[in-house]
Amino acid sequence: DAWTPLTRAAYNGQTSIVESLLEKGADGNAPDKDGWTPLTRAVDNGQRSVVTLLLDKGFSGDVSDELGWSPLARAAARGHKDMVQLLIEHGAEATMVDKKGVTPLGGAAATGQASVVEFLLDSGVDGNASDEKGMTGLMHAALGGHDAIVKMLLDKGANTSDRDK
Repeated sequence: DAWTPLTRAAYNGQTSIVESLLEKGADGNAPDKDGWTPLTRAVDNGQRSVVTLLLDKGFSGDVSDELGWSPLARAAARGHKDMVQLLIEHGAEATMVDKKGVTPLGGAAATGQASVVEFLLDSGVDGNASDEKGMTGLMHAALGGHDAIVKMLLDKGANTSDRDK
């Protein structure tokens, strides 16, 4: 896995160990073999206290992995609404796209994360943004059969005439 002690502690939610490792000079930006930082691993595993600590210490929520996924995109796709909110409150870019042009909203819509989609829309994210294939959040939700998200996006003004590429 090529994980550092810091990455393992962050993933497991061991906040005091993360703090001790950082105080002794552990590299909080060191990516593992997948390009994930300790922050990304903590976000992906829902470790709020570690994520808060890392963000408060200035680690960026906009660092992307080898696929171009930011911690926010991972949190959105996994349905970690509290992480999405925390990252945005700490300045993470809510419209940052991955290497295929998919936004966090598109990822949340594709994976059926209704509460995340609703939060992002209420935060002002454009529900009609499209990826490199022309897929919008509405298209991702429809493709995945996520009725509640389709209805939500329609209620929020999603364009029904967009076409993919």
